[in-house]
Amino acid sequence: MVYALNPDEIYSKSFAIIKGIMKLDDSLKSKIIMRAAHATGDVETARSIIFSQNFEDGLFSPDDDIVTDINMVKYRISGYKIRCYIKDNDVMDMAKRLQISRSCIAMKKACREMPEAVYVIGDAPTVLISLIEEVIAKNAIRG
Repeated sequence: MVYALNPDEIYSKSFAIIKGIMKLDDSLKSKIIMRAAHATGDVETARSIIFSQNFEDGLFSPDDDIVTDINMVKYRISGYKIRCYIKDNDVMDMAKRLQISRSCIAMKKACREMPEAVYVIGDAPTVLISLIEEVIAKNAIRG
């Protein structure tokens, strides 16, 4: 059996395979779909992504603040001001006291402190659900 061990080669081959299976081009939409398929390991989930007709008009700029639920995402995004509250002492204390995930508490704090930020969710589905509720309640959908 032949397989790659070099991380860059694995990454490149993975994306090439996904691109071929899903018949994607080099457009921004295709790149987003490809990353979703790679992150989830599920092309059907990636195929379910729906873009608004003018979604690119709502994309963020380097001047925007970005908040993420986990440091792993924070360290993978470059060129932007990024904040992650997950390791803040008050977040950890409140999560322990209320027996709620740190991610959820961190995002609630972020919504209070940075309501205009762009939110990027890495791995906490409950955070995504509560963030969606916040966004809908405040009519803050972008793009």
